[in-house]
Amino acid sequence: MRKLITLYIIIAFQSCSPFYYAATQHNTPLLKEKGDLNINAAYVTETDELNGLEFQQAYAITKNIGLLSNQSIYYSQADTFNEKGLLDGKGQLYDMGIGYYKFSKNSITFLNCFFIAGYGKLNEFKSSDTFNNIGAETIHANIKKIALQSTLGLSLHHFDAGVSLKFALLHYSNIKGDLVYDGHNEVDYLFNHRTCGVVEGSPFVRAGTENIKFVLQYTFSKNFDTLFRQKNSMISIGLHANFNILKKN
Repeated sequence: MRKLITLYIIIAFQSCSPFYYAATQHNTPLLKEKGDLNINAAYVTETDELNGLEFQQAYAITKNIGLLSNQSIYYSQADTFNEKGLLDGKGQLYDMGIGYYKFSKNSITFLNCFFIAGYGKLNEFKSSDTFNNIGAETIHANIKKIALQSTLGLSLHHFDAGVSLKFALLHYSNIKGDLVYDGHNEVDYLFNHRTCGVVEGSPFVRAGTENIKFVLQYTFSKNFDTLFRQKNSMISIGLHANFNILKKN
């Protein structure tokens, strides 16, 4: 069996049912001053079958205002094939945000709050033939997201830590296809649950040099729609870089 998970749009198999959302890595910059640039690249996973890539950037345009952007690609690969067929596809999401940040030099603490908006696409098919896509059934959808995210953190020369809290509204549109899984029309299901809200928490730690650190982050997600099928957690491992591009060496 094969499955694909796509950033905020995910279809995976568990207990004979597809899922349409998963927790994703939060962009958690610790900006100090104008000119600070944070860059993050990470590998994300939920199980051995569920993986993805995250690329994130943040920049302080003034002493208290910052911008951020995220690019996400998720995919899944299982080792077995069962009687319900093969589920495969691809998807991505891009979002941008603007917000306020505050750095307390005496207590080495950071606080920021960002408004984020994003857009993504889902392309999915299920077939009864692993290699030739015979009898393929499909589902296609777009997703829009708006979110409010706040991060509280602290930073030393070689260590960062903090936690991020996010409230997000998801809306699926342009839902098309004929995907039926385990006797259920998945296009009708996604249309009936096309708008939903989630709350997410995401603690993180970073360690390394002053400018480049390894990052470990765990994200947990809870959907306010109790009938909406989703994955609830994700772990990410990657590299984080922090520079001020306005300061001369």
